[in-house]
Amino acid sequence: EFPKPVAAAVWNGRLVYADEHAVYFSDIGWPGSIAGDNSFVVPTDEPITSLAVQGSIILIWTENTTWVYRPNNSGDVVVTAGSLVKASSTIGCVGPSAVASAGGFGMTFWMDARGCYQSQGNFSDVQEISQGIKPFFTGFLSNPLHHYFTTSGQLLNPDSGTLLTQPRTTLQLDT
Repeated sequence: EFPKPVAAAVWNGRLVYADEHAVYFSDIGWPGSIAGDNSFVVPTDEPITSLAVQGSIILIWTENTTWVYRPNNSGDVVVTAGSLVKASSTIGCVGPSAVASAGGFGMTFWMDARGCYQSQGNFSDVQEISQGIKPFFTGFLSNPLHHYFTTSGQLLNPDSGTLLTQPRTTLQLDT
């Protein structure tokens, strides 16, 4: 039975699918065809939330973990003889729409429920890039500049010339 994908990416002319616990590699040029040996199960209790290709590796995420898969790239039909390593037990990804790649720079960006991250190269250098907006992930942020009449963050009462108190918009992560 064909897997119901939760995430997909392209690696070396193959479509890479992930369902809740397994990763599948299509045949080159045939995204709907998967050889029987071209899949493996990720040893986790959590379902896979997303995946991405970064250079020659495949990043696989659950809600709370990050895995790095280095496929067998010897030109064989079967590419699942590679190595799977758990790269993080504390950083995951909220979903397939929370990942972006800067392919020309070999960089991947993703969002976890606790922050935004960036990695480059062979995934040895992961950096949190959301320190400035940490309250968005841990509580909420308040935006005082949301009113379209706002100039310089303040609104003047036309009758009295006094400053009006602006309502504030509250922003928070809702996964």
